[in-house]
Amino acid sequence: MKSKLVKFVSLGIALPLVVLTSAWFFYISSGSPVEALVEIAPGAGFNKVAATLKEKGVVGDTRLFKLYAASRGDLNNLKPGEYLFKAGASKKSILDAIVRGEIRMYKITIPEGSNIYQIADIYSEELKIDKTEFLKTVKDPGLLHEWNIEGQSLEGYLYPETYYFSKGVKASQVVDKMLKTFQAKYTDEITVRGKKLGLDKRQIVIFASVIEKETGLAEERPLISAVFHNRLKRGMKLQSDPTTIYGIFERYRGNLTKRDLLEETPYNTYRIKGLPAGPIANPGMASLKAAVDPSNVTYLYFVSRNDKSHVFSNNLKEHNANVNKYQLRR
Repeated sequence: MKSKLVKFVSLGIALPLVVLTSAWFFYISSGSPVEALVEIAPGAGFNKVAATLKEKGVVGDTRLFKLYAASRGDLNNLKPGEYLFKAGASKKSILDAIVRGEIRMYKITIPEGSNIYQIADIYSEELKIDKTEFLKTVKDPGLLHEWNIEGQSLEGYLYPETYYFSKGVKASQVVDKMLKTFQAKYTDEITVRGKKLGLDKRQIVIFASVIEKETGLAEERPLISAVFHNRLKRGMKLQSDPTTIYGIFERYRGNLTKRDLLEETPYNTYRIKGLPAGPIANPGMASLKAAVDPSNVTYLYFVSRNDKSHVFSNNLKEHNANVNKYQLRR
């Protein structure tokens, strides 16, 4: 009789524990009914965080959520930032993300050939980085000295790539990431090939930036490079429209005039001999390689076919005929 009573009492205690354990497990694993973007401010306490999660519809009972966090010892381990919780996210995965700091990252693609002003626009639109602050950073003399870069800005050294940044990232952090990416991409092979052509790093970057702006076709880059190398060897001016445009970029409205071509700026290669004063854009790897590996051709001129490709020629007579065919008649 006594043994039966013990079994009955044991069973009576065990059943509620099983029910409670099952309910607790169900709560932890139950999914969020909605997808929500939640921002946790720096210094926010757990109660504030839980209230924000409830307001966004991610968690229901904040007391249970706090009890769960306390059972894990994570009441004070929350990381600030912006979080994106998918519909169906469990309480465990939600708390795990906040404790680990798995903040939302924004995908930002900087196209090859973008200049510092265009990059500033992209970051301003995508990450709300102040354009003035970004341009101030890329023109900071201290930063230029730190990275041993000559010139007035970091133009040419902000590697065009796809990056991932969190909301609230600073302009200095973005610039640092782009500079480090350029440093990692710029190979010893480029340096060695450049020396054989009598080019230092800065000249290579300038060359590459001009090539980048002249054509978007991979197969044409070594040809464009050859034209400019050939012209420089002969003491000819580069006469590159993109360099001239860069010299007046902040007031350029899309139409290059005769007056623009006659204006003396450090970038107007219709007026000056040699390379422009600095890079005119941020080149990708293909243009950097083309700058130090020009095609073995004798071309001195090229003109657009108006289909993104170019026709090349060896002398002015051929060039004028091509200009008449592809530009003037059109």
